[in-house]
Amino acid sequence: VSPEHSASSRCRYIRALLLSPLMYLTKVEGHTSELYSMAFSYQGTMFATGGADKCIKMWRSSNLPNVENFATLTGCTAGVMSIDIDERDQYVVAGSNDSAVRMWQVTGGQIKSTF
Repeated sequence: VSPEHSASSRCRYIRALLLSPLMYLTKVEGHTSELYSMAFSYQGTMFATGGADKCIKMWRSSNLPNVENFATLTGCTAGVMSIDIDERDQYVVAGSNDSAVRMWQVTGGQIKSTF
């Protein structure tokens, strides 16, 4: 999965590509503003995206080319600049331009901690 345009563009979606052989799979849309960050789960079954719209979208990717937005995590008051998913796919940690780092539980989408 890769950004549609260069890092300096104002892109609101990503495209999923198969690298070997190179093949276009699908276009993933859901954010209302630019994307700033993305992380894949360790098991490869989901990924998270974050951006200027102050939310994190969780995507199920285990059945490409079908990609499903299964959760939207909220609570940031500024753009989401970095994301990571824990190795057991239970928690998402994100840093935003509001100077906070938050941790959400993937199932249920509740904020568990704010640092």
